[in-house]
Amino acid sequence: MNFKNLLCFAILAGVLLLGQGCDNPANPFLDTDRAEASVYSKSFSDRDTVQIFSRETLSVVVYLKEHIRRVDVRIPKNRLSSSADTTIPLDAFTGDPVKVVFSFYDTGWQKIEVRSLQNSGKVTVEEYSLYARSPLFQKTVIGNIGDTIQLKTQGVDDGQVLYIWDFHDGTIIKEDTNQVQHILKSHFTSTIGELYVTDLKYRSPSVPFSIGARSATALDLTCLNDSIFKDSVYTNQTDFTFKIALDGTVNLKSASINGSTFDNVTIQSGSVQLFKTFNNLDTLTKPMKAVVIAADERGTSVEKTFYIHFDNSVVTEVPKIIISAPVLSNDSSYVMQPQLVIIGRVSGTITDEQLYVQSFVNVTFAGSQKITPENTDWTLPVQLHDGWNLIQLDLSKDSSDFGSSIVTKTLYINYNPDKPDTDSPVINAIKLNGMPISTTKSTMFREKNPILSALVSDNNQVALVTINGEKATSDATGVLFSKQITLSHDKAGQPYIICAVDSVGNRVCDTVTILYNRIPEILSASIPSTMTVDSEYAISMKAADPDSDALVSTLTIKGTNVDTVLTLVDGSVRWKPTIQDTGALQLVLHVSDPFFESADTTHIIQVLKKFEVPRVSFKTTAADFPDSIVVGTALSVVLKTDTLTGTPPYKYTLFLKNPSTKLYEGTNPAISWKPTRADAGVQTLQAIVYDNAGSTDTITKLVKIIAHAAATVGIKPDTLRLTEGGMNASAMIRLSKPLADSVKISYKVNFITATRADIKIDTIGSVIFKPGDTLATIQLDIVDDNTAESDEVISIELASLPALSAHDSLVIDSKKEQVFVIIKDNDSNNDSKIEVMLQPQQTITVPENANQTINAPVIILDNALPFDLTVTVKSTANSTATKGKDYTVLGEEIVVKAGVTSFSLEWKPIDDREKEKTELAEFEIVKISDTTKAFISNQRIVRIEIPDND
Repeated sequence: MNFKNLLCFAILAGVLLLGQGCDNPANPFLDTDRAEASVYSKSFSDRDTVQIFSRETLSVVVYLKEHIRRVDVRIPKNRLSSSADTTIPLDAFTGDPVKVVFSFYDTGWQKIEVRSLQNSGKVTVEEYSLYARSPLFQKTVIGNIGDTIQLKTQGVDDGQVLYIWDFHDGTIIKEDTNQVQHILKSHFTSTIGELYVTDLKYRSPSVPFSIGARSATALDLTCLNDSIFKDSVYTNQTDFTFKIALDGTVNLKSASINGSTFDNVTIQSGSVQLFKTFNNLDTLTKPMKAVVIAADERGTSVEKTFYIHFDNSVVTEVPKIIISAPVLSNDSSYVMQPQLVIIGRVSGTITDEQLYVQSFVNVTFAGSQKITPENTDWTLPVQLHDGWNLIQLDLSKDSSDFGSSIVTKTLYINYNPDKPDTDSPVINAIKLNGMPISTTKSTMFREKNPILSALVSDNNQVALVTINGEKATSDATGVLFSKQITLSHDKAGQPYIICAVDSVGNRVCDTVTILYNRIPEILSASIPSTMTVDSEYAISMKAADPDSDALVSTLTIKGTNVDTVLTLVDGSVRWKPTIQDTGALQLVLHVSDPFFESADTTHIIQVLKKFEVPRVSFKTTAADFPDSIVVGTALSVVLKTDTLTGTPPYKYTLFLKNPSTKLYEGTNPAISWKPTRADAGVQTLQAIVYDNAGSTDTITKLVKIIAHAAATVGIKPDTLRLTEGGMNASAMIRLSKPLADSVKISYKVNFITATRADIKIDTIGSVIFKPGDTLATIQLDIVDDNTAESDEVISIELASLPALSAHDSLVIDSKKEQVFVIIKDNDSNNDSKIEVMLQPQQTITVPENANQTINAPVIILDNALPFDLTVTVKSTANSTATKGKDYTVLGEEIVVKAGVTSFSLEWKPIDDREKEKTELAEFEIVKISDTTKAFISNQRIVRIEIPDND
């Protein structure tokens, strides 16, 4: 090749290189390793727990996009997107964060990935994990045809969903609300239903619930008072309210205690609850006998005797926090997983309508759950840090008040993923349809296909739970494993072996024995209501057993001295009364199966002497009277008599027994009566018929007279904002309508962060409404001090309302029962400054031998600063513990980096061998490096107590 050709080639190569350089070359001065997409802000923290169907957000920014080919945000099981991947268009990215909204429809651990593909082919991934849990839960549904059942669950955050209750028998209830009432139009045919939510595109996992038919025969009386042993009730109260639950019916016909009516009757949780107050029990010299008799609308009755003892030494059991899982040794445990689910219950006497179990992990609030006297179980998930974690459980009256705990339980949990796992799982409890059952004796159950559950905990992870070799399904907590089983009808029962295996193969098993049997039923009975001495009568009964068991039927004639028991053959028996049987006689028909379960029905008959005219008898029964009457509406009933009894003409009377008032008297059996507001409450109606020969018959019926409240009471406004040095103000209590008489309304003041030095107001106060008034004021006198401080808060809430009379009432407006008063400080310009505080507020107790580092004290900034802040924390003169001898802690001058809002001093006790008293380590923030942008809070001191172990 000659020189000319070489020159042409060089020129051509240069032109090509020049043309290539004109095509937007990558900036060689930028570091391509930093080219990636990253999360700029988010509504969650890594490994947080979120609810399904709740909306969460994250914002993504892209750095050096010219070096990036593609950016995807991958969120599987996101119901707001048709695809798991959301691609961020780089051409449209202008530098502002790109917002991505998502909502999980499935439970369990979910992963979020922000994936960046560089032009070089390198892929970078930023990951987050979230635990999605379902809030759905439906209690056991019990009812028969015509009953109104209550369906209720905790709702999801998204209001644009349908709640589906599927009863697996063709009945499917769809509602856009999380609670609904439904009238049963047919018998239940399934024992298990399922509940889920759907937005019509995606549906949540189903949550099973139990279904049961309300018992049609068996009645049972149970004492609800605290201190009870067998049939004896113990109290130290002079005026004592005796509480009884009648199970097996909600349609009460009559109830009495020692022949008197009960003071109050209510229906709660599927049972009738009866209340009777006894006075002056301190005068008792021996136990008082209390005979309770109750009957329902079918004539089924039950009788039980209790003995009430007055004893000054009786102490009401205070509530306690009981831990079911994990299993603890000296309130401590080792685990290998960072997410721990703590399950437990509250024991003892709960006098409040609701309480809250709060959890704190290393003195940081982690969550709370409401409990009630009817439901004392709770489940709280917590996130652990490496090493020892101090978990504090508080039982409080307020879900957000961290300083009013009734009782506290402290746990020490060591999270160490590298610790060898040699411990087997623990089966904490075994439940059948949610009710605990025994592992030492057989359990009788009424349903063929119940849910058998095991509460299993492990220090690492439960890998598998089997029931008779078949895998059980875990719930969202990962500690409750359930499986539907099919029971066999066998007197020996059927054993169920429950085995649990952890992630490394450690194994444990337990066994329960369950019998399946249903109670026999009495379908009908034929007994003459009147019999004559020396005449023979046939008494018959039809009974059936749902399991086709052979039945034994008997008739018991309850005489004055000796009971006579006869056996029915082919459903009947013949009996001839004698002269000793004359008068009212009680006959009991009884049927039992081979499992010794039974049903009975009681009849009262009249045995007459020869040629004696039968006493008059009602054909109308208590079931013909309504259970309730609204004030202003009329009770209308026709009193019919058996034409084969009595001597005409007849006279009728109707009495109201509380107090005794004659409502009607005459010969017309058609009775009409309209109650007034003065009759409101549970009343006893008594109808009596008199014949011409002087015999009588009586019908007694408990009726609830309903009177709507005379007025509602509310307090306003919702929030009242005041400033020190400004004008004083007042809160207003309002009646919805004026009253005819004066009434005193009480209120209670809760000092949340304010004290009596900030506002002049009594803790308990009241206002008077005169006749015709509808508004009353609570005067608020603000104290203008010279102290620079943060906002101070009190709340004013309505206390229990007085009864207007024995039969009238007021009710609190549930939306206007509380007002918050916020007092703004006028002594500093700290409104725009960042508050620097030391937490926690309550004293921490850490044993000397705890051998753990706790995340306390914690420096908290209520907002992040754009620069580093040096915070000086020193031990106070109150401290009796010495640094280096009794404890270790990070240095006195702590640098809180820009953008950071908390920093732990990582305090740890030193276990010495000296015998000493409990020592105190008290720390205080004494200085911060910048007072123009931040200020030291009033909450600047933390106290740690160190009990000695020597």
